[in-house]
Amino acid sequence: MIPRLLATAYLITLWLGYIAIGWLLAAWRASPWIIGLSGVMVLYLGKAGMGGLVLVNMWVLILMAWSAAFKVWFSGVFLPYVPQYSGPLWASFLLLLWTITLLLVLGLAQGKKPLILLGVSPRFIPYALGLGGLSALIIGQIIYHQFTPHY
Repeated sequence: MIPRLLATAYLITLWLGYIAIGWLLAAWRASPWIIGLSGVMVLYLGKAGMGGLVLVNMWVLILMAWSAAFKVWFSGVFLPYVPQYSGPLWASFLLLLWTITLLLVLGLAQGKKPLILLGVSPRFIPYALGLGGLSALIIGQIIYHQFTPHY
């Protein structure tokens, strides 16, 4: 009973994390190409599991470098003075965000075990992981556009 409960909590936490990533991509006004490629990476990681970590981690690194280089925080999520006048705070935030994102990537790559524990057929696991992560990204986008006040 407890392992099934932990597996359920693991998958719910993972899903909520991907909702947060979808929200951030929308808040940072990522282009449709970036959002689409992020969705493709989630689907790929769901299918490839641990074998897809290198490619997906490269994508995360590219996104983090892009967000730092092109100053995406001016899009209304963060007040412009936070990264401009508080560099250490902003750098700490980007490092924390990168760490959390890598944990979510690892979590999705390891998602096969909790699904097996919950009795999901092994042939449906890649679809459950990929489509579950993709649906969470989309829900995060919807939450931002429908319910978040825009500055």
